[in-house]
Amino acid sequence: MKNLILTVVLAIGLTATSATAGPVENCSVVSSGVFEIAKARDVGIGPEVTFNVLTDSGLEPDFAAALLEVVYISGNSLSPKELKDAVFAGCIAELT
Repeated sequence: MKNLILTVVLAIGLTATSATAGPVENCSVVSSGVFEIAKARDVGIGPEVTFNVLTDSGLEPDFAAALLEVVYISGNSLSPKELKDAVFAGCIAELT
């Protein structure tokens, strides 16, 4: 899962934050994004809809799919908060 998190960090961090944002800010952006997707998941929004929203917003399809894998498959038993915390911790661990 660590490699997947790093891939997502690079994808979202580079597309969703300013050029001056640092790695910790990128981790925060990614974990917050995962949190929001997980909240949508928990109210019944499916991965297809989420994928379309992400790609329509400019995210590369491969990276959108990686996010969905984290939320809908590997983290499907975790709450949005648990996922956010796990992704942030994993991201920070990858930086060290």
